[in-house]
Amino acid sequence: MILLNELTFKGEETKPVAVSFPFYKKAFGMDSSDKEKLGKITHAEIDLMLILHKICSTNGKILSTNRHQIFRRYKAYFEKPCTQSQFYKAFDRFVSEGLVIEKKDEDSGLYTYTIQHFLNKNKVTERYVCLSPIVFSSAFHSMTLAARKLFIVASMRQGNNSYIVYPLKSEKGLYQLLRKNQPAHVQSVFRELQGENKAGLVLFNKASLFKKRGVYTDVVFSVDSKYRIAPAEGDRFRDPLKPVMRYPRKMNFISKLLASEGVAELQEEVGSFIHLFKRLGYRVIRQVIRELSIVFKETGVVPHLVDFIKKQSTRKKEKELVDLAYEHGLAEHVVHFHKGVDREDALHQFIVKVSEYIPLHKIGKAFKKTKKVIDTHGLLQPIEVTLDDYQTYTRLNRYQEILAVRLRAKQLQIDPSYYKQLEKQASYELELGSTVKDHVDWLLKTIEANAHQHPLPERLTIAEPLHEFIASVWNRPIFNNY
Repeated sequence: MILLNELTFKGEETKPVAVSFPFYKKAFGMDSSDKEKLGKITHAEIDLMLILHKICSTNGKILSTNRHQIFRRYKAYFEKPCTQSQFYKAFDRFVSEGLVIEKKDEDSGLYTYTIQHFLNKNKVTERYVCLSPIVFSSAFHSMTLAARKLFIVASMRQGNNSYIVYPLKSEKGLYQLLRKNQPAHVQSVFRELQGENKAGLVLFNKASLFKKRGVYTDVVFSVDSKYRIAPAEGDRFRDPLKPVMRYPRKMNFISKLLASEGVAELQEEVGSFIHLFKRLGYRVIRQVIRELSIVFKETGVVPHLVDFIKKQSTRKKEKELVDLAYEHGLAEHVVHFHKGVDREDALHQFIVKVSEYIPLHKIGKAFKKTKKVIDTHGLLQPIEVTLDDYQTYTRLNRYQEILAVRLRAKQLQIDPSYYKQLEKQASYELELGSTVKDHVDWLLKTIEANAHQHPLPERLTIAEPLHEFIASVWNRPIFNNY
C-alpha cells in the first residue's frame, strides 16, 4: 500500500503487520479477570503494539537500540504519529505490565527489547494475525479510539469467517470493550467504520445490532475484504530494526564471514555485540565466527553471545593458529581424530601439541607443507555418514515428510552441514505461513540440483595423530621437497 509516510518518500511500500494473537489479548485486556482492564488501551498504545510487531525479528526481539530509535522508525511508518511523550508513556505501560522486556547491555549502553507472548514455551512463534497497512494511515489514526479498537478486534478475530457475532452486555461484551453503554453509541461507531469519518474510509462491510425480546443483545460485523490480509499470500510482514551501527568495517567483515559460514541469519544478534570485537584482529575474529557458526549448526541454538565471544577471544595467538589450521584444511581432521572430545578442547590440545614440535612462528609454514603432502599422496577419503547425521532441530521435526527428505540427502551423499542449513531455512520460511508440502518439495528439488556442489567432507587416512604427522612432515628430510 502506498501511504504518505517517510517510507513512500524513500521509494518503499508499506506492507502488512503480523501481530501476535496472545499479545493482542494481553494488551487489550481480553483475558483479564478484571473487567475494567478490558479495552483499556490508548491511541499511542495501539500504535506501539503495531510498530513493535513490525520492526521485531522473527523471534520477537529488537536488538541493540533504544526507545528513541524505535520512535524514529515509528514516525517513518505512521502518516500521523502521536507525540514523543505519548509514545514513551505507552512504552512505560508495556514495560511495567510485562508486555515488553527491556534489558540494557552495560558494555554498549544499548537495549534489547523482547516482545512477550510472541513465542510459546517451545520457542515456536505463537499464532499471529496480519493487519492491513491501512492501520498506519492518518485516516485510520484520525478515527475515534472506539472505532480503532473495534477494527483491530475484528481483524484479529474474523479469520476465514464471513462475519463475527459479538455480545453487547456480557462481562467481556462490546459495551465494556468500547467503553459505551447505549445501543446508539455502538451504532455511531459502526457508522464511522462504514464510511462516516473524515476520510470516508469504509473498513466494515457489515455492522448491525440484533434484538431479543425487544432488547439489543448482540452485534454482527465484518471487515471489508479489501482490508483482510491472508498470511498465505506470502507478504514480508516484518521489517527488523537494524541495530545502531558502530565499527562499520568490522561489521561488514563479520557479515561476510557469517554469510560464508551459512549463518547469515545471526547477523543481527552478532551485530549487537560488535563492540566486543573492536580490539581483535581479523584472523581472531574469523575463528570466533567460525566457532559460533559450528555451535549454531550443531545445536540450532545461539549461545549467550557476550560470554561466548569473550571466552573465544581470550587466547588470541591460539585462535590465530586455529584459523591457519582451517585455512589449510586441517582443523576438521583434528576433530575427527578426537571423537567424543569437545571441539574447542580438541583444537586447543592440537595447537599445544604442535607447538611442542614446531616453533610458533613456523607453524603456519608447517601447515602449508602438510597440506601439500596430503594432496600429493591422496590421503583424503569421504567420511561415512548415517541418517542421524542429517537430524537437526527445526519445526519440521514434527512432520513425517521430513524423514524422506533426510533419507534422500543421505542417498545423494550430501554434506550434512549443508543439508541442515537448508532445513533451517525451510523451517524459518514455514513460520511465515507457507505449507509443509511446499518446503518438502523445495528441499528435495534443491538437494537434487546441488548434490554435486556439496559432497561429503573428507577425512585423513593416516594412522598416527595429526600433530605427529605434521611434526614428521616438518622434520623428516624425506619431505624437504614439499
